[in-house]
Amino acid sequence: MKGIKLNTTSLNDKHKIGEKRKRFPKNMKIHEKMNEPNNAIWVSILIMLFWGIFVIIPRYITTYFLDIIKLDYITELTILFLVQFLFAGITLLTLIPILLGVPTTFKPYHGYLESIRLTNYKPIGKIIFIGITGSVFILFFAIFLPSMTGNLIIQPDSVFGSPVRDINAPENSVVGWFGFIKFLVPGIWEEVIGRGIILTVLLRKYPLEKGVHHKAIALGGFLFGSMHLLDIPSLINEPTFVIGQVVWSTIIGIAWGYVAIGTNSLYPSIFIHWIIDIFSSYISFAGDINLFLVLFLLAIVIGSGLIILLVYQTTNIGDFHKKKL
Repeated sequence: MKGIKLNTTSLNDKHKIGEKRKRFPKNMKIHEKMNEPNNAIWVSILIMLFWGIFVIIPRYITTYFLDIIKLDYITELTILFLVQFLFAGITLLTLIPILLGVPTTFKPYHGYLESIRLTNYKPIGKIIFIGITGSVFILFFAIFLPSMTGNLIIQPDSVFGSPVRDINAPENSVVGWFGFIKFLVPGIWEEVIGRGIILTVLLRKYPLEKGVHHKAIALGGFLFGSMHLLDIPSLINEPTFVIGQVVWSTIIGIAWGYVAIGTNSLYPSIFIHWIIDIFSSYISFAGDINLFLVLFLLAIVIGSGLIILLVYQTTNIGDFHKKKL
């Protein structure tokens, strides 16, 4: 064992059924149905639809009205951030546990937060180490591989400069330092839904105890990547980019799944996700965009592989099938 104890508590804790019935008597049958292992896949898809309806749609509605009223750029960025953060938080921390009763059954609300790995931050040193090292793995190869072509452009102002709106080409607007705030939304909430809720639901069908958690991680990564298809306007306007995003999000989502299970915490993957999104605008490519996408995908594959190796070297996830924790 290497210091981080995996959470192997059964999600169907039968001895608490009476307590749960008192709290949610009307929803009890629905919640029991949602928590059946055989329903894990379609419940995961339903959770994704919740994300599309209650998070993505409000984002586009807000963007539409902001385009009409024409506020200054930082004010618009702030409003859009607050709307997304609020709707995502309400959806994932309120609507899903109350309406669907997943991913936990027969637990109080603190148990819900515990089951989606939001309450564990220990051992803090190891969790910080995995978060920082995992970020370095991805960023290093994402910069190093494209730089070998000689067409890489470093844009520090895109990360550290002031937010600048491009009126003629809004897609070229620069969020600058506001990116450290803006990308808290995907950094936190996409990890909550992907590695917190959906992965935990899938582990009911492919449990850690039976050593089949790799299937849950792989399927969870695929569903996480597929979530980006819910961004219909981007899919229509930039299909090549969105398809690429689906592919590399699937790969890195698998790596983050191992991080979440190995550390029993969302905080390392939240940090890695946040940092990668912030610095994604730090570089651009002057050459063939298809070549860049291939090199970036290769960087994700190598970085993700190193992250998985790191998890196996620093946690007890690899020993689970050998001995009971």
